[in-house]
Amino acid sequence: MKLKYVNWSTDIFPGFYESELYNCDTLFNITENCKCDDELKDDEYYDFVDNGYENFEKEVCEQAVDALFCSLDDAPEITGMKFIALHSPKYYNFETDKIEVEIDCDWQHILEYAQKTMRQNFDDYLHENFTSRDGFWSFVPNNAGEFFAKLDDDFERLSQVLLEYFILNHLDRDLYQERLYEIATNTIWQYIEVYKNGEPVNKDTKDDEK
Repeated sequence: MKLKYVNWSTDIFPGFYESELYNCDTLFNITENCKCDDELKDDEYYDFVDNGYENFEKEVCEQAVDALFCSLDDAPEITGMKFIALHSPKYYNFETDKIEVEIDCDWQHILEYAQKTMRQNFDDYLHENFTSRDGFWSFVPNNAGEFFAKLDDDFERLSQVLLEYFILNHLDRDLYQERLYEIATNTIWQYIEVYKNGEPVNKDTKDDEK
């Protein structure tokens, strides 16, 4: 069965706003730590090429979904994941970027996992994450009984909650985080170059200046 999934948890995807994937110090840090043959001059700096940041985001997301799938432990119920889109909020006051993923799965087994094997834990998970409070109005029931009673009527939303719960319970988080930040670090080099006085410095120009 193919299902749409958009993450709530930043353990699944932390977003690009002031996270380890990308923050205000990222370009400075990689510049300081680069092992290039040529040292940057005082008036040179790294920046993204045209459309570089958007392409960087897309490639990181695609590889992140692959890493997420490969970091699942003992989860044969999920047979595939495919990155669909990155959803970024207009303002980052209360939320960050989210990834939309198409998941191939054995839905019946995932449902039974929450209903039987881990019902009490699932109830605790709902209460902790989906109880309305000041600044947050939940459209997801915060207890297992009400959740399963409304599952068929609000399947698109609630199935995603159940998928995320299942993923979080089978995710090797340390392995996934290590892979995720390695992906971001390795990918960013493909979309940046040295600029001088606001203009890109190509290799031929740098050779002429030596």
